[in-house]
Amino acid sequence: MIVYQAYLWNNIAQNPYIHHKKEILAEQHKGLDYEAMQQMALQQQGHTYLLVIGVDAYTHCPPLSNCVRDAQGFTQLLQEQYQVSPERTYELYDAQATRTKVLRELKDLRNRVGEDDSLIVYFSGHGEIEDDEGFWIPVEGKPGEDEGWIAAGNIKRLLNKINSFHTLVIADACFAGSFFISYKNATRQLLHSRRSRLGLSASHSRERALDGQAGENSLFAKELLRALRHNQQPLPVDQLFTEVRDAVAAATQGRQTPIFKNIDVKGDDQGQFVFVPVGDEATTWEAAKAADTILAYFQYNQDYPDGKYRAEALAAIRRLEEEAHWQRAQQADTLSAYLDFLGRFPDGAYAEEAKQRQAELLKGYAEPKKPSPPKAKVKKTPTLKPQLSKPGLPPELIKLSENMVHIHGGTFWMGWKDEARDGEGYDDEKPYHEVSLSAYYLGKYPVTQAQWEAVMGDNPSLFKGCVNCPVEQVSWDDVQEFIKKLNAKTGEKYRLPTEAEWEYAARGGERGAQDNYLYSGSNRLDRVGWYNANSGEKTHPVGQKQPNQLGLYDMSGNVWEWCSDWYGSYSSDDQRNPKGPDSGSYRVSRGGSWLIPSQLCRASDRNRWYPSKRYSGLGFRLARSF
Repeated sequence: MIVYQAYLWNNIAQNPYIHHKKEILAEQHKGLDYEAMQQMALQQQGHTYLLVIGVDAYTHCPPLSNCVRDAQGFTQLLQEQYQVSPERTYELYDAQATRTKVLRELKDLRNRVGEDDSLIVYFSGHGEIEDDEGFWIPVEGKPGEDEGWIAAGNIKRLLNKINSFHTLVIADACFAGSFFISYKNATRQLLHSRRSRLGLSASHSRERALDGQAGENSLFAKELLRALRHNQQPLPVDQLFTEVRDAVAAATQGRQTPIFKNIDVKGDDQGQFVFVPVGDEATTWEAAKAADTILAYFQYNQDYPDGKYRAEALAAIRRLEEEAHWQRAQQADTLSAYLDFLGRFPDGAYAEEAKQRQAELLKGYAEPKKPSPPKAKVKKTPTLKPQLSKPGLPPELIKLSENMVHIHGGTFWMGWKDEARDGEGYDDEKPYHEVSLSAYYLGKYPVTQAQWEAVMGDNPSLFKGCVNCPVEQVSWDDVQEFIKKLNAKTGEKYRLPTEAEWEYAARGGERGAQDNYLYSGSNRLDRVGWYNANSGEKTHPVGQKQPNQLGLYDMSGNVWEWCSDWYGSYSSDDQRNPKGPDSGSYRVSRGGSWLIPSQLCRASDRNRWYPSKRYSGLGFRLARSF
């Protein structure tokens, strides 16, 4: 007996508040992707068209329970929270969702949707796969008779004739991932001014998608609606996908994994789009303050150009710009970096500190003194532990310093090399490339809740009451503030590791070159990490699993760990001490977490989040230069 289960195949195009702009803003700021941020926030010039299809009451196939409910819930959410117009929404439910009517609606959209408009197509119902081609099954479709189904090829041919700016297909149906067969993962930068053709499906091409209990949403729809409903700031669609994928994979223990890929429809220009919720001025301002990001304040100013908080928003943008440039100056730690910073912010909050550091660096360029007579060499044992420069520190911060592990420099192959070493990889892990690193220090453990509280005075974690558990629900921006205060307290120069430093250490450095473990320290994840199959749906105290070859704990699982890099594509060129792209929209995180399947805990796996993202599976560990 064939068991049919619901699978949302959603074709979501952009609503009036998923914005794009064709003009490129003139000013470019190295180190910050202002163009992408601004494009995300600009008003869309066209309209959004929504086609929604949901089928429960099949004539010949087994009935489903929640497809119409899911489709109607999605429609209502976009109309209420994202202001999609009912006049541009087309709905086909149960008896209306025949093959003829679905194809006719898609055909008619080519005369309605203009080049500045966006299109969302959402399908929830039975899906099948025959000879590697995916099908949506209309209400009158019969089991085994694919001539009465709706082939992916037919859908693509009709979408090819719709000249939309953005097209997004979302599908919640069994085997819906077959729509993407032979196409690459949608790993792209946030280029909202470019056209896009993307799809989000509830599972892979060989997986069934769970329908859920009658009267409830399917698991995929539940997580999709939850993420959109609770969203209070601009949400890029690939970050939406990451949240939905992790939640669904965790709930099913990896048996159902949503995918997000390009669709083979002409007009794609590697673009990206963003869901932007809309509220009144006071609500928008409070949301901007809560997010405390350049993008959030910029969005407020765009929505309310004469708003009552405009001056405060501009001041906040300048503050965040200064902080971001100051962080880059500190990371570079060169005369030119501090000169550039002082040129931009001569009277800023960090100006005096920049001048002091500039003076210290200038001493290294003084006229060399006459060399003294050579002295007899005395062999000294190097001190590998960083020494605290300030007395009277809290025990937790002393422990933090004592647990910094010296990582010898070396050369390794970064990224996905082959399946024997790295398992089944993703496109953004390629190409593998040779990287050489200088020596550095890395924390033996992720930063704990106790250590966070010793610096910040609060605990943002979801899993409170466990002082030795890793701190979580901290954004990349939050971590920068923590590091700033920590360095002020200790006199040290802690920082986040680069992505290359993180992966080199996770692989065991020079000692791990021969082992080629899939995870950090083992080919068996349960020995070294906490993930969805053994975590009990929570974080665990650091250091309870086996360490890797360098004595580092929890590099795979427990919490994702922020890196300092902007997220971007790899190069095949050899590199030395790489620091990632100069700009971007997302920051890198690595290692997997308690919530997700083993596939995402591999040493080569990459992830990325918006820098303001807070999440119960997201923490960090510290590094410092040698």
